[in-house]
Amino acid sequence: MEDTASKLYNKYKGKEMKFKDLPEQAKKSIEVYFIEEYEVEIYDDTIFGYVEIPRIELEKAIENHVDFRHKDFKAYHQWYLEGGDIPGHIEVWAIILDTDIRTDEVIFDGWHRFHCYVEQGIEVIPAIVPMFAEE
Repeated sequence: MEDTASKLYNKYKGKEMKFKDLPEQAKKSIEVYFIEEYEVEIYDDTIFGYVEIPRIELEKAIENHVDFRHKDFKAYHQWYLEGGDIPGHIEVWAIILDTDIRTDEVIFDGWHRFHCYVEQGIEVIPAIVPMFAEE
């Protein structure tokens, strides 16, 4: 069985890329999450999956999650915004997809960014998938 994030990655022709070759918005997400927050060593030749997914497809995937408890994505998005702490992003940084079949959460990191992009009407969301095993 394939998780939802991997299905989206494959459907939208995600490709494996070396860190050094990724678009800047993907590198920034990796630098903040993996390097600054968790001190994971990332090298120029570390491989990541990169894909650009239509926002509407991410919204549908989130709405179809087994734990979804809202009328629809719009109601969920409003509920999420009411929680506050949604920064306004000028640049569109990549989200990190969750490819763990056990959680099947779609987004692993970048929920705040994602909801900001929904508010801004960003049509295509860049996403990355770590292709290495953390030790």
